[in-house]
Amino acid sequence: MLSRFSAFLPACLTLVQLVGCSDPSADGQAGNDGPVAAAAGSGTGSTSAGATSATSSATTAPSTTASSSSGASASATTAAGSTGSSDGGVDTATATSATSSTGPTTGGGGTTGASTGSGGTTGSTTDSGVTGEFPTNYDDEDTGADCAEPPLPAYSELPEISYLPDPFLMADGTPITTRAEWRCRRAEIKALLEEYDVGDKPGAPSSFEASLDGNTLNISVGEGGETFTITAPIARPAGAPSGPIPAIIGINTPTGSLPANLFSERGIATITFNSEQLAPSGFSGGARGDGNFYQLYPGATAGFMIRWAWGVSRIIDALYALPEANIDVTRLAVSGCSYQGKIALYAGAFDERITLTIPHESGGGGTISWRYSDMLEKRDNTEVENLLHAQGAPWYAEALMQFNNTPDKLPFDHHELIAMVAPRAFLAIESTAIARMGAEAARIDALAAREVWTALGVPNRMGATEENTNHCVWHDGFTPDLEAYLDKYLLGQEDVDTDILRSKFTDIDTETWIPWETPSLE
Repeated sequence: MLSRFSAFLPACLTLVQLVGCSDPSADGQAGNDGPVAAAAGSGTGSTSAGATSATSSATTAPSTTASSSSGASASATTAAGSTGSSDGGVDTATATSATSSTGPTTGGGGTTGASTGSGGTTGSTTDSGVTGEFPTNYDDEDTGADCAEPPLPAYSELPEISYLPDPFLMADGTPITTRAEWRCRRAEIKALLEEYDVGDKPGAPSSFEASLDGNTLNISVGEGGETFTITAPIARPAGAPSGPIPAIIGINTPTGSLPANLFSERGIATITFNSEQLAPSGFSGGARGDGNFYQLYPGATAGFMIRWAWGVSRIIDALYALPEANIDVTRLAVSGCSYQGKIALYAGAFDERITLTIPHESGGGGTISWRYSDMLEKRDNTEVENLLHAQGAPWYAEALMQFNNTPDKLPFDHHELIAMVAPRAFLAIESTAIARMGAEAARIDALAAREVWTALGVPNRMGATEENTNHCVWHDGFTPDLEAYLDKYLLGQEDVDTDILRSKFTDIDTETWIPWETPSLE
């Protein structure tokens, strides 16, 4: 049975999510998140609501360039940050710390590394400040790249699972018993998502060149003779120190739909990712072959969500390659709202260099369960962004469409997408104002996913909060929760309480939907 949730609170607090309109696509399916109709009592929601540009005091920097002919990952050791090793179940991966200092750090039972970056640390830091346990981020985009790929059966061979699948069972049915095994179990979940949900995410491209032109990253990526450029402006808040500082990568706006002042007043830089540079962001229709990403990878199975997440990873490659950008790569966050919240979730789940992932009202394809959202639509006789209504644009793999009427055949659900972020930090922001966004389905996923952080011994690194507000419109009730996660995981304030699981949905049937036991991992 699922372990009890001590953080159940009666307060009605939900993640701020974009509400999608139903746009018919070429194949007759309802569309994805679209322009949002205003909920009763408020104005129209906006993907940029509450997000204003942070004040920048950065001076124009000289143009610098870093390049690699074998992939951007080759430059990882040149950035602000450093390498080291840790025990705590992650001894095979290079880890970085959430706090910034210099000099070697010895983990409790781990090994000592030497500092190679400017302003980074070696080893890892836990919530209590004790080194040698699970880190809050890694130097590798994918620490499980060497794990064995699980079996990937054809649709007809997949069994029906009426509840949220057990994240602690390996593909062969063997339960994991140690924290170290989570690395390869996470890799299995990644493989399942790539096969049936969003398509394959390529690694770093064979050709990569990054330069800093004033306060703008220019990133040239190439494969098979094709190239294109990603640009990303960096804004440093007024009064920020000249050395490496934390940063948030905002999807299409500097801070997503989060209040910009919460970042500028904390000395956190903003980096804006432009999704149009990878794939078009139309809410309905569109061709899978559209956009720059597909020119590099023709025939790719990746839907637009993974293409966009791949672009975020290339920005991180550039930050590693260009220490003169003065961004602390050990303290990176990512956020966006609505379809941009989905992008943020996939970026954080698929790139382990990101410390803090903050999806905001991400809806179907994001933080809500495919299974539970299907049940909600039938139970409440109202449209929810379930499998049938989430695929108007090619945001996901074509393979996902075969599950439109049979979500129980999926060998995973999105509590496991969320769990891919573990043991790093995660805060979901939801809203209950719009039924289509499925806040109740987000709640069941949050409860199930948090059990992974619990089993790994870091439950307070995963939070979820709700309010009743229009789509992507900020509510003051979210503010203390976001501040806590920023202060702890981007600023390194160890005494901050991040035990946050707030929702009005306190009577969900967890016995039915989460019937598996949470193991005590060694």
